[in-house]
Amino acid sequence: MTMSPFRWLVLGHREISDMIGSLICHGTLTRFPRLRIASVENGSSWIRGLIEDLDGLTRKMPQAFEENPVEVLRRNCWVSPFWEGSVADVVGMVGWDKVMFGSDYPHPEGLPEPKGYYRYAEGMDEGRARDFMGDNARRLLGLPVRNPQGGKAPALQ
Repeated sequence: MTMSPFRWLVLGHREISDMIGSLICHGTLTRFPRLRIASVENGSSWIRGLIEDLDGLTRKMPQAFEENPVEVLRRNCWVSPFWEGSVADVVGMVGWDKVMFGSDYPHPEGLPEPKGYYRYAEGMDEGRARDFMGDNARRLLGLPVRNPQGGKAPALQ
């Protein structure tokens, strides 16, 4: 089925928010703190709303959570934003070590020249651009990083 503009507006990001929200709210990521979740081909516009919702739930029902749900999101989830989104905003919400490059051209999140994506990662020095373009994905997968000068991302305990 083709995604119409209305369908995209109404359903575009519900699936990823609902899935990650359920893993957090049902305690899966608390019981399995080393479980790693990657959101790809979803963009990043859903993150702010999910964080706001989790913050609201924490204020209303703090007894429902063994640990802060937003911190759980930041600990366990990696995100691949679309090129037209603000990478700096995503970094501010989930941390520089949890944002990954992604391209699936000609899909919306892709660019004809994927190696040039780093130009859209505003405000990143060379080390962070290297992290964004590959090392953060390596961290997600538990592989050795290639950025010789990059900062050490926190390891999952």
